[in-house]
Amino acid sequence: KKKVFDSVVMRLRDETPEGRKLKAQGLWKNLQDSSEIYNQIISPKMGGDTGYYLEMLNGLMKSHRILMLNVLGSELPSNDLAKVVRQLFVLGFRWVMSGGNAQELEDKFQKLGNSFRDNRNAEALASELATEALKLNTQSIELYLRQDADEGYLGKAILHAINRARTPGANEIPMSSDLHLEHIAPQTPTDHWKEVIFSGQSGEYENYDSVISQLGNLTLLDFKLNMSIKQKDFKSKSEKYAGSVIKLSNDLVKEDGWDLESINSRTDYLVDCFNRVFSVESRESQVPTFSDWKSRG
Repeated sequence: KKKVFDSVVMRLRDETPEGRKLKAQGLWKNLQDSSEIYNQIISPKMGGDTGYYLEMLNGLMKSHRILMLNVLGSELPSNDLAKVVRQLFVLGFRWVMSGGNAQELEDKFQKLGNSFRDNRNAEALASELATEALKLNTQSIELYLRQDADEGYLGKAILHAINRARTPGANEIPMSSDLHLEHIAPQTPTDHWKEVIFSGQSGEYENYDSVISQLGNLTLLDFKLNMSIKQKDFKSKSEKYAGSVIKLSNDLVKEDGWDLESINSRTDYLVDCFNRVFSVESRESQVPTFSDWKSRG
């Protein structure tokens, strides 16, 4: 913000009044164009994967907008735009999950944006974004999924993206406040749930919070369904899961019960799904059902 005034003065500087007038008109036109591009970034209307990835990034961070102002302003062919945005999506989520510094990422986006503005090389930009993602600590990313996946937007977004890959071609499900992050074994423990999760081993009860924070103990559920089940037993919950629009929740109906082994197994499954959907390398991102995944061993 401190640089804005000096930057505007420099852009309007000219020896003649007519020259200053023309530069002022050019600056105003540039601001108008940029505001339209910015609106495309925060309210993507292009649909498909590109629109989806931008929508999900908007809930995660703001710094990617610095880069996207240059990318969308260049009017790239849709295929090139898709490659860049996907790598931006993957890097953004992996960066946050690995505990990366937000200011450092913003600086990288600024640098990459300036470079792209000069060379207009989409392949090079996508490659640089992928390279940055590959530098991240994969152990930290997996540790997040296995220990802290219920931390607000991030866990919800990861499950949303996996569910989308689980149902290719289906109608898009909005990532809205009406969709809740549901703990299968509830956040507030009951004697019933502690007994079920740890098979009656009371010495393990103190680990309850860390167990239920795993990605495998989480799903997405419509607000009204979520509020109606809270701490109920698994059978009662699974009856509600059957009526959900979320396929990851529907899959749980086939489970006979829910204990520590179930949570660990489903965490392994969702980590595998994450590695498909959020892979740096371009690969098939469709994911199997939980039961199919288990049957494959």
